[in-house]
Amino acid sequence: TLVRRYFTSKEGLLRAAVEDMLRVDPFVDGPRDEFGVRAVATLLHGELQPNALAMMILATADPAARDLCRDLMHERIVEPLAEWLGGGDAIGRAARLNLLWMGFMTARQILPLQPLHGEGEAATLGWLAAIFQRLADDS
Repeated sequence: TLVRRYFTSKEGLLRAAVEDMLRVDPFVDGPRDEFGVRAVATLLHGELQPNALAMMILATADPAARDLCRDLMHERIVEPLAEWLGGGDAIGRAARLNLLWMGFMTARQILPLQPLHGEGEAATLGWLAAIFQRLADDS
C-alpha cells in the first residue's frame, strides 16, 4: 500500500503528520517576560492551523499510536520547554504548561466551551497568560 511504501507503517504516517506540528519555538522565541502573553497568542494562532492534538487524541485508541504520541509530545514539547525554563522542577513546570495548553486547545477547538468565546474570552486569556508567566518564572 502507499502508506507502507512511503511511511513504513500507520505509526510512520502518524509521526509524519504530527511531528512537524509539535514545535515549542513559537512559545519560547522572544523575551522571557512576555512568555505568558506570547503563549496565549500562539495558542490562538494555532486555532487557524491543522490540529495535532485532535489527531493525537483520535489516534490514542491504538496502543502503539498512543505510545508514539506520548513520546513525541515529550521529545518535541516537554523536554525542550523544560530546557528553556531551567531552574527548579523545570520538567514538572513544562509538563504543567503542556497540560494547560492541551486543556485550552480541547476546550476551545475540540469540545468548544461557549463561555471561553465572546464576553468571557478576554478575562480567561488574561488569567491564562498570568498562569503561564508564573510557571515560566517559577514563582
